[in-house]
Amino acid sequence: MRTKKGETFAGLKVEDTPDHVTIKDVEAKYHDVNLEDIDRKFMQKVSLMPDNLSGTMTMKELVDLVEYLSTLRNNA
Repeated sequence: MRTKKGETFAGLKVEDTPDHVTIKDVEAKYHDVNLEDIDRKFMQKVSLMPDNLSGTMTMKELVDLVEYLSTLRNNA
């Protein structure tokens, strides 16, 4: 999203209320922006996930990650 002051925030939208929007960025920092300060909201065309992440991991690391993520889905 872009504010009327020209600030840009990108990340995961974690809250969208009648008063404000909260974005969690890639550094896990939260940004609360009042709706009246927002100039434009838009969807990113590129994922925040790094390209070729699996190419930087060993097979064991990848398997461990998938196993961990599957436990999160089962607990949701």
